[in-house]
Amino acid sequence: MLRDILIILTRELKLIFSKKSTAFGLFLLPFLLLGYYGYLYCSQTVDNLHLAIINESPSQESRYLVNSFARREQFIVEDYLSQDEAIAALEKGEIQGIVIIPADFTQKLKNGQTADVVVIANGSNIVLSNNIMTGSAEIVQGYSKILAAKRFEKKGYSSTTAQSTAAPIHFNYRPWYNPVNSYPIFLIPGLITVLIQQITFLYTAISITEERKRGSLKVLFDDEIKPLAIILGKMLVYSSCVFLSCAGCFIMARYIVHVPLRGSFLELFDLSSVFLGCISAIGIFLSIICRNSLEATQYSMLIALPSFLLSGYTWPTQAMPEFCVYLSKILPLTYYAIPVRDIMLMGLSLAKFKKEIIILGLMAVIFIIMGTLVLTLRKGSGSHKKPQAALP
Repeated sequence: MLRDILIILTRELKLIFSKKSTAFGLFLLPFLLLGYYGYLYCSQTVDNLHLAIINESPSQESRYLVNSFARREQFIVEDYLSQDEAIAALEKGEIQGIVIIPADFTQKLKNGQTADVVVIANGSNIVLSNNIMTGSAEIVQGYSKILAAKRFEKKGYSSTTAQSTAAPIHFNYRPWYNPVNSYPIFLIPGLITVLIQQITFLYTAISITEERKRGSLKVLFDDEIKPLAIILGKMLVYSSCVFLSCAGCFIMARYIVHVPLRGSFLELFDLSSVFLGCISAIGIFLSIICRNSLEATQYSMLIALPSFLLSGYTWPTQAMPEFCVYLSKILPLTYYAIPVRDIMLMGLSLAKFKKEIIILGLMAVIFIIMGTLVLTLRKGSGSHKKPQAALP
């Protein structure tokens, strides 16, 4: 068995390095894609958000609020005379939000009443709208505390007492593990897992179909190479090749893209090895049961495309419909993406993810057994032979 596996391993490596496109896809493509994503999100935060401010109540109080928006680095304030002009600019994409200070704003403040400030954001882009709402809330709430403190000072309270009375509860927000709410820090670990899955599927899913197309699968069977050895040999080759790219991507994410790594590289590599074994086993199984490379690629993409959305990485599984939750449990990425993120950002130990490792391992074993059985049956039936061209 070991001799057969070494034969397949050596043979497969020669095939990989004989094709420049295959070697490029396995060893260089993940780095290029990760570099592209890292450069795309290099600013870390969303700035240069254009806001229209409509001040319908010109006064010292309203001008202070307008200046507070103008001084904030993430906003670029644009002046518009009317709401209709601002809405038209929002629809054209010239601005991303509108701040309206109503005509009764100043009068309500002088009367000791609660005044309104209306903030409108373009919700078609949730990232932009969330940043506008968060930044605007900080500005308005901060100014509200200042005005409340001044009211208490006028009633004879000291400055310190006035401030504590105006804001008896201090809200102290501390986002752990991603303190600046950086989108790249959140997204890059997940993108690495998707890239690794896609690259592995791309090449393992055509590994047997291409053998069948060339007629070389028959040669392997004629040489008494066992089906299990063929599967394990191909798994070992592609898992090892993609593992090198995977390790390089994690190193690149840490030292070039500057995503924090609070856990251990070694534990990330151990987890990735199990995941790659699982994905390569599924990819080779698809390659065995499919009639050609196109069909195998289509089925692999059918598995890969919904995996990231259903993994719980970007949208929590507790907010998904029950059917989607069950579907996510049969997808390997579910047991890899979240642990990778938690090891990198939270510094959790691999021991916390014993369940995920066991499930990935069981998936790999199941698909290896199924692939071996199908390949053995096809060997006996002769369906592995290269199709003959039709007679004229």
